[in-house]
Amino acid sequence: MVLGRAWRFIKRHRGKLALGGALVGGGAYLLHWWWLSRSGGRRGAGQGDDEVTALLSELERAQFLRSTGRNCTTTVAALLPGIAAQLDADLGVEQITAELRTKPAPDRRAELCDQLRARAFARLLASVYASCGSLLCAHVQLHLLAGLLCQQKRDAAGAAVNEDGDASDSRNRRQHEISEEVKIRFLGLLDTRSHVSDLAGQLESHCLAECAGLDVREKFGLRRLDSLLHRLRVGFEAKLQAPESDAAASPAPAARLLPSLRDSLMDSQRQLQREAGDDGRGLQRDELLLQRLCSEADARLRSAEAGRVLKQLLDSAGMALLRVFTAHYQGLNSDASLHERTLPLLKVLPLINSTAALLLSRQFLDTSGLADNASLLRFSADLFDSLGGSPSREMS
Repeated sequence: MVLGRAWRFIKRHRGKLALGGALVGGGAYLLHWWWLSRSGGRRGAGQGDDEVTALLSELERAQFLRSTGRNCTTTVAALLPGIAAQLDADLGVEQITAELRTKPAPDRRAELCDQLRARAFARLLASVYASCGSLLCAHVQLHLLAGLLCQQKRDAAGAAVNEDGDASDSRNRRQHEISEEVKIRFLGLLDTRSHVSDLAGQLESHCLAECAGLDVREKFGLRRLDSLLHRLRVGFEAKLQAPESDAAASPAPAARLLPSLRDSLMDSQRQLQREAGDDGRGLQRDELLLQRLCSEADARLRSAEAGRVLKQLLDSAGMALLRVFTAHYQGLNSDASLHERTLPLLKVLPLINSTAALLLSRQFLDTSGLADNASLLRFSADLFDSLGGSPSREMS
């Protein structure tokens, strides 16, 4: 009965029911489509924001690296004149040449000639080590600071957003905040003149032994000169290699060729304590932070990767030296081929001294490719990227 009445109602109003169903179904479909579009758009907008954030982060990283790289080159260029003056004091030849002009006895003359040769070669090698070592030290120290300061900036931004942050976290951030005084004192340790002076003394003794028997009248061509310099460098680095170290793991004895920043800091702290009459029973927060910075920098400088970078820098400097010597021999008034042209050692020594002075200049950093060395820049970028955590975690 009921079904019959319902069926008759449907038959009587089937047109209206069909139209109403179509309208309701279409409306539901449109509502469903609108909802999917809105939710999908929100997801797409979120993905776009993530891409923009990642791009801005990469641009900020590239800006930091470019700026820090330029600062490294400028800093080293400012240090080189002081290093050159230190080598003048340690390996100067003015007194030797002045005594030679007095025509001393044959035995004394031979001794003075030996010293003249040894100091010329020692100064050249010391200049190579000083320019390459200072550049590597500057990159490690400045990129270490840049990475930590970048992280410090992100921590500060995060603390500003998170107003309900833990008070202990805030105190921890302040404890490891790098002050201007810490930055200045840390970068002040880049002055490596005392280390270069020690290196110069060792090089003079090494060259004196290796060059014994060479006569100043002997003829030197390009190949012989390059071979002698290579032999002196390899022999010196072999002597510096610690007996217990693995030569295969550390291609260059970076631990001996580079200064210890922590030792330099300890000397500085002891001097300050003596001047202040401090008994040294305690160190302030900045002093402890400086110690951690120096320990971190020393660990990076003594790594196997730093040894490989230093070796490549030294090889690049050696190639640049060869180009300088080649240009000099090409300028000789001679009909002989380039590799057959020779000069007596007495005339080669002034060339070596002038080249040593060139090594300690901004011009050499730019023209030799040392400042833009790919391995150095990659090593510095990896150091910068590795400091993604807080200073306390990285330097604990």
